[in-house]
Amino acid sequence: SLWFLMVLSFAAWSAQAAHTQARLLLAADTVKPGYTVLAGVHLQMDPGWHTYWENAGEAGMATKIVWQLPPGVTADEIRWPVPEKLPPASIITYGYEHEVVLLVPLTLASNLSAGPHELKAKVSWLECEQSCIPGSAEVAVTLNVGAETKASADAGLIGTWQKKLPLLREDLRVQASWEPPVKDDLRSIVLEWNSSGKGDADFYSLDTADYSVQSAVERLSAPAGTIKLRKQVKKFEGAWPKQLSGVLIEK
Repeated sequence: SLWFLMVLSFAAWSAQAAHTQARLLLAADTVKPGYTVLAGVHLQMDPGWHTYWENAGEAGMATKIVWQLPPGVTADEIRWPVPEKLPPASIITYGYEHEVVLLVPLTLASNLSAGPHELKAKVSWLECEQSCIPGSAEVAVTLNVGAETKASADAGLIGTWQKKLPLLREDLRVQASWEPPVKDDLRSIVLEWNSSGKGDADFYSLDTADYSVQSAVERLSAPAGTIKLRKQVKKFEGAWPKQLSGVLIEK
């Protein structure tokens, strides 16, 4: 797959909600059929406003992208850059201030016809400062299919946000263990992984309807080369989860 190597960009029209602008980016002026490339939904928020990660946390709503693509072009899942914990401290949420580019690999069929193809998407989000406002925009961009791939003016911006995606470490070894007791469907879990990091560390969970990993984190003493954390898991229904998905954070 070549999605991490190239992306596409053209003259795109954008729309604006009260405090967020949205536009659709591609990172090559021309793309060959049969390639998988990245698109980017660029959200720019007014100062003091933010939008949310795929797990918004204790409040908020994840940004959604609904594609309208021509035959021969298919969209993969959103690649989410690592978010920040957002204030106020009493209600922790995960999201983005100022701006974010949500990255989506687009796969082109090998028999996709040469020439221009219009790509459209409806983007919806929740933008918050002291209060929250739902926003949406219909964005579009033209993808040219041709005999060679040429980088665009937006390739650098998309490349910058690729570097903000979670890293995959082949040497990462993570252990998770439950701690007794269980109280009011709340249970402690200890996460431990190999790392030489000495700064702040955390785990941002991808919660489900059955459970939520609470935002509070406790750093525990651990051997050199190891990070050890305690988090609280709240169960809503069903059995206690046998696995958790999310992003390990080191700063």
